[in-house]
Amino acid sequence: MKRILALTLSLAMLAGLMTVSAGATYLSDPNHLTTDNAGNTSTAGKAAGVSDTTGTEIGSKDVTVKLQTSSDGGTTHVYAVSFDTTEVTFTWSNTATTIWNPETLRYETTNDAGSWAADSQVIIVNNYSDVAIKVEADNATPTSSDAGVTLSVSGPLELASAYDNTATGSVKTGQITVTVTGKPETAYPTATQIASFTLKVTRNSD
Repeated sequence: MKRILALTLSLAMLAGLMTVSAGATYLSDPNHLTTDNAGNTSTAGKAAGVSDTTGTEIGSKDVTVKLQTSSDGGTTHVYAVSFDTTEVTFTWSNTATTIWNPETLRYETTNDAGSWAADSQVIIVNNYSDVAIKVEADNATPTSSDAGVTLSVSGPLELASAYDNTATGSVKTGQITVTVTGKPETAYPTATQIASFTLKVTRNSD
């Protein structure tokens, strides 16, 4: 019984020490609630009124709520671009007429006419990425091995992101156009490479 009584007294004393210790740091707390009007110049505090009851306001403190997000586990952007072809073929329709000259023993052209079946070809570019892209030829005027033919490539092509703030986005599509001018100096019975260029895809501002 004596041991129980001693333990109870020890706990009471410890509680009292904890209360005093907590009260001693009140003024050093920059967010303490009340100011001294109780005559406790060294401890501060607000004197309770004799009519105070449950619900009587003691004071108030404004609380600022802030939000910060972490990049861990964020969105992973994906680059996904396709081209409908990597080869374009132009056809020159030669309507020139020739006649054999027995004096010179060779054919001579009497009509120098001719035309391109189509003087431009289109490459379709699709952007499935959730970022905007730009597509541009490394050389807008590729050098042709046929001196009579000149090539040009349109661009740059800018395509928006497939993501458009909806649950399901939409593929963004555009065209790169290759144009040919001039007249071939050589006959090509089969499709023959005369030039090449590289389409470079870069990330664009969203």
